[in-house]
Amino acid sequence: MNMFERLEQRLLLPGDGEIRRSQKTISTSLMFAGGIFTIFNIILNLSLGIDTVGAIYIGWAIFIFSAASLIVWRPRLWLSVFSIAVIGVMPMVLFTSVFSGGYQSGLEAIVWMLQIPIAASLFIGPRFTIVALFTYVFGISTAALLEPFAQSVAPELALGTRMQMAASNMIMLGILVTAAGFYLLRQVDYFRRRADNLLLNILPAPIALRLKESSETIADAYSEVTVLFADIVGSTPLFSQLDPTEAVDWLNEVFTMFDRLAEKYGLEKIRTIGDSYMVAAGVPTPRTDHAQAMALFALELVRLLDEMPARHGRRLSFRVGINSGPLVAGVIGRSKFQYDLWGDTVNVASRMESQGIPGKIQVTAATRELLKDDFECVSRGEVPIKGKGEMETWFVIAPKDRPS
Repeated sequence: MNMFERLEQRLLLPGDGEIRRSQKTISTSLMFAGGIFTIFNIILNLSLGIDTVGAIYIGWAIFIFSAASLIVWRPRLWLSVFSIAVIGVMPMVLFTSVFSGGYQSGLEAIVWMLQIPIAASLFIGPRFTIVALFTYVFGISTAALLEPFAQSVAPELALGTRMQMAASNMIMLGILVTAAGFYLLRQVDYFRRRADNLLLNILPAPIALRLKESSETIADAYSEVTVLFADIVGSTPLFSQLDPTEAVDWLNEVFTMFDRLAEKYGLEKIRTIGDSYMVAAGVPTPRTDHAQAMALFALELVRLLDEMPARHGRRLSFRVGINSGPLVAGVIGRSKFQYDLWGDTVNVASRMESQGIPGKIQVTAATRELLKDDFECVSRGEVPIKGKGEMETWFVIAPKDRPS
């Protein structure tokens, strides 16, 4: 673990988020870095005989190192101590600039006043930034009013020395601004990736991309899609006998396994509702083997459920129903997006599950027609389906053996 990581661990408090952790670590590191640069300025000014400025830098070095050390010792004081340090930049830079000869000295010491609004906006917050901005304006204006006095106490320096000191101030400020910009870009990138990941958790990748690029309603018609519903048999009495945490943990284990299988076969998980799972093949990206992919998914799902060890002598049993056909898919909602499917194909797939047999994969004649060349299917006969009357249904048994 490097020094930066050790500092981060030292400053971390319960409840600190990713942003606050970065703010505390980077700001404290910059305080120590500023103290080191101050030592360089002490040596430079004292060697040139600018004793007053050197003394100011000595006082600032003591202050900034003490403040940074206090934060490391008592991390809870970070906000208060760092805010005081930010405001404290103003008198330090003001006196340094005045006793260096002011604006006309060419030493550019006053540019360090920019630390105040930059540090406040990046590390503290918008309200304090307003205070910091007024402090910055006050410091700059005061330096202008004190310009006649500054000229009267300006040190006698060779032109080359003045240029070197001015360059040093500008370079170091440039490094500070670059570091602040790098931090800002890191935060923007972090939030962008986090937002993208959250969006991808609730929407398919192609739909998420369309949603980011346009505010138009997303609704697409598909001519060939296969939809599967899976539901736990007798879940209400089963879970009522379990501790709530254990019941949720069990469901999470099962549905996580479903998610892995859906990813394996290139299917699109639509949603879970309680103990019911819905997945589709052929949306949002059409595919010709949608029925075959769904059948393979269902067969492996049933096998893995059978192999899953019992808990307290209990096992989960699922009904699985599948149907194929046309439907409409789109995004609904504004504050909470949801990618959903509508149409008779979806309704019948749900009926295949609800009228199914535990441990069996029941499919409609439409799905069986798509599977008959590749999978062994056994007729169940006609089953009464709500809203449809008698429908012939089938059970998918296994893939057919094919010669190599």
